[in-house]
Formats: sequence, structure tokens, C-alpha cells
Amino acid sequence: MIVIILGISIARGNQIIVGHMVGAQEQTKAYTQVLQSLRRSIGITLTGVCLLSLFRVPIIELLTDSTEIIKYGSALLLFSFLLEPGRNFNVILEKSLQTLR
Repeated sequence: MIVIILGISIARGNQIIVGHMVGAQEQTKAYTQVLQSLRRSIGITLTGVCLLSLFRVPIIELLTDSTEIIKYGSALLLFSFLLEPGRNFNVILEKSLQTLR
């Protein structure tokens, strides 16, 4: 959840910055800002997901004692390596495109 919140907050901040740049007719700077924010967001997301993956078993063990739930929950948390960068890509570009309306 923290990883998602970080991605959304970067997207919202980027939306404000890009909106100002587009309003000032600085489309090239706005484009580079979007790409820069996208790189930063994906880097932060991968770092967060990596930390979450490292501590996935102790985190799940705080919630349950069932070995089967721990096994499946750990596998699902590893799957977030694929999902979270894609989600951030989507959120950053969506918020950036909203400034063009």
C-alpha cells in the first residue's frame, strides 16, 4: 500500500508541474519532466517492492500462522515486481495527460 501511495503522490506532483509547463507553452520541458518523473517513480517503486519482498515472510507471519497462507502470500508479494512498475507507468502518464484537457 505504501508503494502505491508513493507512486500516486509523485504522479500528482508531476501533474501540477507539467500543467504549469504546458500552460507556459513549454511542451518540450513538460515532456522531459514526465519522463524524468516516470524514471524516478519506477526507481522508488522498485526499491519499495524490493524491501517488501525481502521482508515478505515476516510481514505475513505477523498476520497469520498458517504455512499455506504464508506460502501463497509470499508468492503474491513477489508478483508485485511485475505489477507495481506497470501501475506507476499508468498513473504517471494518466495524470500527465490530464493536464492537456
